[in-house]
Amino acid sequence: MMNTEGNNGNKPLGLWNVVSIGIGAMVGAGIFALLGQAALLMEASTWVAFAFGGIVAMFSGYAYARLGASYPSNGGIIDFFRRGLGNGVFSLALSLLYLLTLAVSIAMVARAFGAYAVQFLHEGSQEEHLILLYALGIIAVMTLFNSLSNHAVGRLEVILVGIKMMILLLLIIAGVWSLQPAHISVSAPPSSGAFFSCIGITFLAYAGFGMMANAADKVKDPQVIMPRAFLVAIGVTTLLYISLALVLLSDVSALELEKYADTAVAQAASPLLGHVGYVIVVIGALLATASAINANLFAVFNIMDNMGSERELPKLMNKSLWRQSTWGNIIVVVLIMLMTAA
Repeated sequence: MMNTEGNNGNKPLGLWNVVSIGIGAMVGAGIFALLGQAALLMEASTWVAFAFGGIVAMFSGYAYARLGASYPSNGGIIDFFRRGLGNGVFSLALSLLYLLTLAVSIAMVARAFGAYAVQFLHEGSQEEHLILLYALGIIAVMTLFNSLSNHAVGRLEVILVGIKMMILLLLIIAGVWSLQPAHISVSAPPSSGAFFSCIGITFLAYAGFGMMANAADKVKDPQVIMPRAFLVAIGVTTLLYISLALVLLSDVSALELEKYADTAVAQAASPLLGHVGYVIVVIGALLATASAINANLFAVFNIMDNMGSERELPKLMNKSLWRQSTWGNIIVVVLIMLMTAA
């Protein structure tokens, strides 16, 4: 079971550890595709949609933060299910469904990591076995880190998020110098249908902030740290998305956007920083997917630990195997790997 006491490896997480878990979960592989998809709908107004999406996420995140501060546990949202619905079949079903959602998400992001890794290391190759090899490899590596200690997870996330943010900031700074105001001026407001559809898309880019709630029992002062962590993580992510949207619309034509919607961020890097820029953004995508897998596994392992403590899982599932890993964690990881290979 996981706790904040014991050796140095399990010392309490600080503000920036929790913030990094949140940013790592939010700024994952999705933004590299969602930004282009949103721009197809909103064009020059894309940044407005991301701003509204950030406001919605901030309100939702505030609710998570207050609940996490009031009821700190490693279960996060599944503990909120129990408190609201009681320890019954319905809350258990919701918990298992949420766990399944995280598992599927990890499998999908791992395949995205594999695809980017093959693109970076084996240019021109689309061999399925190579994609699968890298996908399973990153799951194994992140499982190892999550088995070591809470502090190891937080420290790794700070490093991954820090490098990833520097890469995206480099792209934004380069874009500011060549910003073309005519390309991002809003001539006519978008239709209400396009606007609300786009807010739905942009909110998905913020969806990972809930992972921070799983760290509430691992911080020294959750009443202070949790609200600040949610505010900082969502605020920084919102500013990042708005800036990326402005750079993207300024430097990628509508024709290119339609053709390369799923890799729009990388396409924006090419005219700004040349081929080197494209490679740097691909590396950023690798770091984004890796940090998202790390954050999601952190949530999965904590949920498994919490459900085991509440005796909602067979006793074997909560039996310690090595360091912080349990038989339940390993079984879930094997299932995730099978989903990835399917």
